[in-house]
Amino acid sequence: MASTLTDVEIGLIKKMLELGWKNSAIQFYFNTPERPVNNGRISEIKGGDRGQEVPVATKYELEEFLDHHPLTLARLGADEPETPQQISEATQFLVNEEDQVDIRLAPLSDDINEDPELGAFYQELRATALEFFSMGHNTLGELAPKAEDFASALPEDCRDTTINVIWMRGNKLRMLLGAHDRVSDIPDMHPAKLDVACSEALRTVVQAFNVFAANSAKARLLDQLSLGPDDRKVITESLPEIEEVVKEAGAISTGEAQNALIEEVEDAQSADASPAGDRQVSFAGRSVTNFFTTIIVKAYRLVRTGLKATVSAVWTTVKDKTAEAVTLTAIGIASPHATALFEFLKSHYGVVAEFLKTAQANPAVQQFLDFIVKVLGLA
Repeated sequence: MASTLTDVEIGLIKKMLELGWKNSAIQFYFNTPERPVNNGRISEIKGGDRGQEVPVATKYELEEFLDHHPLTLARLGADEPETPQQISEATQFLVNEEDQVDIRLAPLSDDINEDPELGAFYQELRATALEFFSMGHNTLGELAPKAEDFASALPEDCRDTTINVIWMRGNKLRMLLGAHDRVSDIPDMHPAKLDVACSEALRTVVQAFNVFAANSAKARLLDQLSLGPDDRKVITESLPEIEEVVKEAGAISTGEAQNALIEEVEDAQSADASPAGDRQVSFAGRSVTNFFTTIIVKAYRLVRTGLKATVSAVWTTVKDKTAEAVTLTAIGIASPHATALFEFLKSHYGVVAEFLKTAQANPAVQQFLDFIVKVLGLA
């Protein structure tokens, strides 16, 4: 029996229909040898007889689908590369319907739906964290903000949090406990040393977090992040400038995206020299790369739209170093938002390019950034 269209596919088809695609053009993107998609199936979706409850995909989701579809890849020019994708084990971003870079949410509820047992570990972790936080500021002292921070990542409704946020804040608690354990036998006072009640309460929370992480497929991958000594040094040295760049992205990104990334960058800058600290730095570096990737791919799609059928030829001229710069107005993409986007890339090209070249060594994203800069004469 032929498999049915998934909800994701139905949402994409709805978006194509909304944009005026013809049934005959749509079906080729979803046909497989095991599952032919004919005009009738698409007409059923169009008329509401199939997948009525499925939401329409966003423009960004459709662009991602089309850019990496085999039909698209087969039509790329000889010098025209596939658009880069975001890396995993990090915060990921998207472009919302207001053309702002935003966080791509992956709610914990989705993970629990796939693995119901994870829900029990989450509830146990939440109860332990709330008990820890309830000890109060007088007992916890400087630990109180960290306890509150972690507890806030564990809401009653698991649709309101993500594995990434839980892991990031739980990993910070690991660092605090590790720092305490390394100096606990020192008789003198030490900034990292906690009193007995606090250290044991923190240990209980970290143990519960470790159990949760061990039972989450996503968290297990995050726990495998690591860095070489040189990698850590390069990333951490770049982060102060990166933080300033992110703070200046308000015209092209949401406050939620900015605040989340700034939190990660600040945590990485204060991370200690431990395996947990390395994971925190690696996670932040990967998230920064995803943020820049989202901005650069968005900018490239605008340029590609403006260049139309000439885009493949322009890639060749860039490769041959014979490209001639064009203006936004000349290629018809001089909207206020596009102007803000390209001004951001122009203003921060040096920092972004250096980060992609050295801190994360991502030549694919760097290639697209350089294409945009050369075609528009931004540098």
